[in-house]
Amino acid sequence: MLGIVGAVVAVVALGAPPSAGAAGEVPRVGSSGGLGVDVASDGSAARIDDGQPLAVRLAAPGAPFGPPVTVDAAGGYLATVSAGPGGAVLVTWSGGGLDGALMAAYRPPGGVFGAPVRLQVGSPPGEQTPVSAFDAASDATLAWASAQPDEDRLLVRTLSAAGAWGPVRAIHAPRVFRPSLAVAPSGGAVLAWREDGPRRSSTRVVASLRPAGGEFGPARTLAGIQRNPDEPAVAINEHGSAAVAWVELHRMTTFAAAAAFREPGSTRFGKATNLNPAGTEGASPTVSIAPDGRTVLSWADFHFNTSDVWARIRTRDGLLRPAHELSRHAEGNTGGAALATTPALVGWYERSHHHTSSLRTAAARADGTFAPPRTRSGPFAYGDEPLLFADPAGLAFVDPRGRLVRAAG
Repeated sequence: MLGIVGAVVAVVALGAPPSAGAAGEVPRVGSSGGLGVDVASDGSAARIDDGQPLAVRLAAPGAPFGPPVTVDAAGGYLATVSAGPGGAVLVTWSGGGLDGALMAAYRPPGGVFGAPVRLQVGSPPGEQTPVSAFDAASDATLAWASAQPDEDRLLVRTLSAAGAWGPVRAIHAPRVFRPSLAVAPSGGAVLAWREDGPRRSSTRVVASLRPAGGEFGPARTLAGIQRNPDEPAVAINEHGSAAVAWVELHRMTTFAAAAAFREPGSTRFGKATNLNPAGTEGASPTVSIAPDGRTVLSWADFHFNTSDVWARIRTRDGLLRPAHELSRHAEGNTGGAALATTPALVGWYERSHHHTSSLRTAAARADGTFAPPRTRSGPFAYGDEPLLFADPAGLAFVDPRGRLVRAAG
């Protein structure tokens, strides 16, 4: 299950304490992109166990993973897992072969897995996987691209902490690809995705907002087809501040990182803003928002044989501070995560010219600058970098052997 994903950078909101849903809101540093393992806001964790039948290993806060718990004896592929407070777990997978069905199984807080539920016939196209996240009440939200070729729809469904599924709701989205979801502790949510534009080989980034206790509203285009945008990343806090970051094409020759922000009480996002300085490029953006609205954004600038890491802060008053280069001309940077620790951290796995990787972090200062980077762990063989998560006690690692390791922030 643990396989390499693209080079991404980790970010976390300034001064943000661990909050419900934080572990599922943005990417994580590590090999599986968070699909096969997740750490909840209270420190409980779940990971998919390799092999057949489909099984999950669970960890209580501060404890190691336990023995495998069977989810479906028939097995499956493209399995994903989300962990919620109190030990809630939601697993999704594709079953029955390439023409099978999209399945889900739920474990309530303190309970056991129920019988698998079929979400739809067929699986999302292009080996996509659903996205899901929990709020503070252990209610889950799940979104996925429709498997039907004649349906341009993004499908959304909720699951209560008691295990009651809500109805499937559809959002019009032409050939949606890899949606991103963030759920606040209050239940408010932001959903963003890439979809096809009206002409061939054109794309746009679209987002929909859900107030706490409500439904997702109309889809709004944040970056149109003239930018050919992709890779949306999302964040939201309990007061309704939200952000979407993405990559877009400028002048058909360079890539840039951009973002749009939504203030509490507003019904839509503001105008898009470029993130990377002139003369640099942007890729693999990530974003996180603190409870007070302060935001940290980070991205990579890839060259022919090296890469750089950049970050910048948006204050609670909406002022976007200057960009800071945290890592320069490294052989490579791998992974991406949100680290809900204090002080705020930007973290990445940096590959040396000896073909090994080390975990590097840079702490954000109160004035919007960053302290010099520190090497936190390693070296690791390339491709064996541990998964890294936010944890109430600091940082949580899932190492290449699947062991949960906790360390001070």
